[in-house]
Amino acid sequence: MGLRHPHKPSEYPSFWLYLLDETHVTVTLSTALILLYTRDAHVLWFSVGALGSTWVAKILKLCLRAPRPPSPPPESRPSRVRPKKTYGMPSTHSTALTFYWVYLLLMIPSLTPIVIRSLDSVSGPLSSILALLPLPHSLSQEMSGVLGYPAISPLGALASGIPSLSVGSVLLGTALTGLWAAGLWSRVELGYHTPQQVLGGAALGAVLAPAWALVWGRNPAVGDVIQRSIDTAWKEVVGRVLG
Repeated sequence: MGLRHPHKPSEYPSFWLYLLDETHVTVTLSTALILLYTRDAHVLWFSVGALGSTWVAKILKLCLRAPRPPSPPPESRPSRVRPKKTYGMPSTHSTALTFYWVYLLLMIPSLTPIVIRSLDSVSGPLSSILALLPLPHSLSQEMSGVLGYPAISPLGALASGIPSLSVGSVLLGTALTGLWAAGLWSRVELGYHTPQQVLGGAALGAVLAPAWALVWGRNPAVGDVIQRSIDTAWKEVVGRVLG
């Protein structure tokens, strides 16, 4: 539920809900590790935008001052996880999750090759395992195709100039959508927010993400400045550590 007063997994109705409730920790940590590993200007830009979206949601909460759902009766004891005491509209988690979801969906054509390179180390062994399994030839071919990430063109993609999508892109987008939907569902299921508050947060994130991406796309010079700053700072840090 929070870093200062975390709940134990046993206090949740299910371990799945516990994992979903900790997305603010796992997602933030994953983003920080990716930023440290890539030291990429766009990753930093995206991270700042995601953080900024949560602050926009918090400011709106203070302005709207909408209460969260009432706590369940003590005798019901559905779980020991109780709603938070801050305001509820819009849901900050829903805003951040939707920001991530929309922004990453927009970036899928460039993200897919990176994910594919990460999966290359396991695709070979998986293909070998599939070859040993007594699968029908057609199914075996389809599975091998997924591991090989062949390109598939959506209807009218070539005519409209939209880049063709690969199977890897579709799978990545599906996974992102599933995690996003599960995260939003958990906010209502745990009693933290009403459906309206979750939808309000999602709407906010859906507006902020493309706007932030548009600013990046229309100002390439900003990326150059940020990248030079990252490179300079990294050299200074590494130089002091190794020096």
